Amino acid sequence: MKKKLITLLGVICLVLILVACARPAPAPAPAPAPAPAPAPAPEKMNIRFSHWWPGGSPFEQGVFLPILEEIKEKTNGRIDYTFYPGASLCKAEDTHDAVARGISDMSYLTLGFEPGRYPLSDVFSLPLTYPDNKTKVDVALPVFDKMIYEELPDVHAFCVFGTADFYYMGNVEARTLEDMKGLKIRTPGHLMTKAIEALGATPIFMAPPDIYLSLETGVIDGQVNAPITTHIFKLNEVISWTTKFNLGAVVVGFIMNKDFWEKIPDDLKPIVEEAGRKGAYHNAATNDNTYDMYMAEIAEAGPVYTLPPSEEDRWNAALKTMVKEWVAELEAKGLPAEDVVDLYKEECIKKGIHWPF
Repeated sequence: MKKKLITLLGVICLVLILVACARPAPAPAPAPAPAPAPAPAPEKMNIRFSHWWPGGSPFEQGVFLPILEEIKEKTNGRIDYTFYPGASLCKAEDTHDAVARGISDMSYLTLGFEPGRYPLSDVFSLPLTYPDNKTKVDVALPVFDKMIYEELPDVHAFCVFGTADFYYMGNVEARTLEDMKGLKIRTPGHLMTKAIEALGATPIFMAPPDIYLSLETGVIDGQVNAPITTHIFKLNEVISWTTKFNLGAVVVGFIMNKDFWEKIPDDLKPIVEEAGRKGAYHNAATNDNTYDMYMAEIAEAGPVYTLPPSEEDRWNAALKTMVKEWVAELEAKGLPAEDVVDLYKEECIKKGIHWPF
């Protein structure tokens, strides 16, 4: 009996073993899902930045480079740049059209190189007395935002503003209005052309690279220019007299090709806009920080003469008449010169700038 029981238990164990062995194998674990494809790297852009100043000049290093480096840094390299200095990509007077057509992506525009194209922007060239060039920009930008931007419809304009004060520098002494009569004086354009005429001299438009030889050979008796430009083109070597009376300012700005602007990703546009706008303040700082040094160079070339108050009043009276005639001339053409001047005057008064016109 005991033997039969052991045999039965053995049979049962064998059956259980066979049943267990007959179970289907467990289903294999599912294969892991394929990793998602990596997102495409953001497309990189490169700004072809053109300007007419010599390569390595204070403007390239102190104004243009900070703008472009800020864009490159804040976009994490998604927007880089290449410089085209010395009018290598386009002539200075062709800057606007070169940017509009896409020959250049971004540029420093000197509006005076195209006389008559931006008549209302000439308001920024009025000979006013500012404590510094930063304040000049503070006054100009609201006027640009409200009215002046309309003079540049075919480009993306970041800003337009006036630069440093411009003085008469030459090889003929100019102490009085009578001394100015008949002099041939280089003009940078804008209202300074009319100012030279109002003082009795003959204005001759000329780009900075052409001034040195013209002064050296006597083609012109003098120039109206800023200290920094006089330094960059070594014009202090060919002058012997400076009359330190502000005759106005050159008007400049920063512009970009519209198609290039539209291609900039929306998340990067504010970065580019801010950097382009700040170019006005980099320009102001470069002029302010170098003024004393470059005026010292000019003083080494010859006397720097300040008009006595009575003579200064005579020069200012001539300029006041000139401004009134300029406004009337533009109004006769249907341009809102009075509105622009009133707006500029309002911004000047806000900043405590004396308005003599």
